[in-house]
Amino acid sequence: MRFFLVAIVLLGVSMFGFNIILESTPTLYDVVEYYAGDWCIFRMVYDGTVDPYNPPLLETNATVIGKVIKWQKPEEKLAEIHKEGSSLNLVVIHGMDPREYTGEMTEYKKEIEKVFEEIGERLRINVYLFIYPTLLADPEKSAERFIDLTKDMENIIIFAHSMGGIIAEHIAAKHPGNVKGIIFAGTPHLGSPLANVLFTDPDRYEEEFLIDKKTAENLRAALLISYAGFSATYAPGYRYLLWQRKPLDFSNVPFVNLVGTISLDSVESIPGILLNIMTTSAWDTLGLIGLKLLVSSVSTMKDDFEETDGMVPCKSASYGGNVLVFDADHEDLYKRRDIILEGLSYILFRILENEVILKKGGSQ
Repeated sequence: MRFFLVAIVLLGVSMFGFNIILESTPTLYDVVEYYAGDWCIFRMVYDGTVDPYNPPLLETNATVIGKVIKWQKPEEKLAEIHKEGSSLNLVVIHGMDPREYTGEMTEYKKEIEKVFEEIGERLRINVYLFIYPTLLADPEKSAERFIDLTKDMENIIIFAHSMGGIIAEHIAAKHPGNVKGIIFAGTPHLGSPLANVLFTDPDRYEEEFLIDKKTAENLRAALLISYAGFSATYAPGYRYLLWQRKPLDFSNVPFVNLVGTISLDSVESIPGILLNIMTTSAWDTLGLIGLKLLVSSVSTMKDDFEETDGMVPCKSASYGGNVLVFDADHEDLYKRRDIILEGLSYILFRILENEVILKKGGSQ
């Protein structure tokens, strides 16, 4: 219901006079939430580069109230999820967390804890969550902190969701000997076109995306509507996800890419979509489907975003090879136990295979 209410609010804004009212003046890295009525339609981390009275994506005729929020960014830390006394340590690196300004343990991180605690209990292995700031992300710095925090830990397997995979790339590039394998889940190795839409000045949409002004306005409105479940966020950390970014070399560590695709080819796709809505998250699924439809309708993005999990193009998540493809959306890649267990099985067999090869080489 919320999805459709936000759509109605946005589609009806032309009836009102243009006005943006800020409750107070933001200072560096404050979060500004923009409300049309009772609904938050946009969120921005103020970094001094954007006029808070003229934020991106909000060219609207509505009366918008901007609420300025002070917050404390999360510090890099390891949170224990499950302790088993095992010699194997699974460390989860979460992805972009738009709500981290509300506190360290958001619903996203709580969901990760719930899922991976069950994984740890089932497989009888130690499991940890690596927490780091995402809205103000610095992947290289976070990778250095990860290595420092885990220097006394042996036999680490990393499960990295979304932006967490960018951190994992930096970790792999530094060659830590205790990291035995990496599971990339929906990692935007090559970035995502959605980040470009967010960071491109709306006045330059015609130049950048080869679309006219009316289409650009529809694009911005559709992006806001698609994000209705969790609100579109403009933050410095998203710059690390810009489309066609250059990945670091992570091939020195055994890895696998878990890739999701949303099927919208025919009516035969509907049962799968309805099942996904019922078993994971209705708002996430609807939002991700909306994002797929949005970007695949823009000619300059259509080919790159034809196959996608809703957030990340398959060609981006598949970079480097070793690909396992699932009929799943971006959120499913860390929520569904079957996907996680298949990724773990794959990486454990690759690690075992490497050890067998090394032993054979040593015995010759």
